[in-house]
Order: sequence, then structure tokens, then C-alpha cells
Amino acid sequence: MKTIRVELCMGTTCYVMGSSALANIANELPEQWRSVVEVVGTHCLKACSSGDFDGAPYARVDGELIAAANKQKLMAAIERHLQV
Repeated sequence: MKTIRVELCMGTTCYVMGSSALANIANELPEQWRSVVEVVGTHCLKACSSGDFDGAPYARVDGELIAAANKQKLMAAIERHLQV
């Protein structure tokens, strides 16, 4: 089974807008996902560099950009990528 990479933007805007609350999501993954999901923080995904701060916090799941990321959106995206 392939590894799913979850990148959490920890740039200032995303961090303040909620990515700090997502930093522990690896601990909340279902047991069967933990060996195939890698969660990392990244300095900045540059998703709001055009001024689109409304989408913060941003995350990326296997290349798929997730705007207004929250636990539910990330879990759903991980599940989608695991089924591919």
C-alpha cells in the first residue's frame, strides 16, 4: 500500500487561522491508517501568496490542496487517497 503524505501549512497566516489545531492529527488517525499516512508540518505551502487568506489554513494531501482545512476535511481527503 502506498504512503499518503499530509502536509500542514505552518506559515503565520495558516498557523493563526487553525493549522496549529491540526498538528496532532497523526495521533487521531484510525489505527489501520497510521502505518501508511505521514503527517508533516511545512513552513509555507504558498497557497495564499496571491492574497487568498480566506482559504487558510491550507493543507495538502498527496498533492491535493485543501483550503479551510479542518480535521473532517483532512480525514475525508486521506480516505479518498487511500481508496485510489
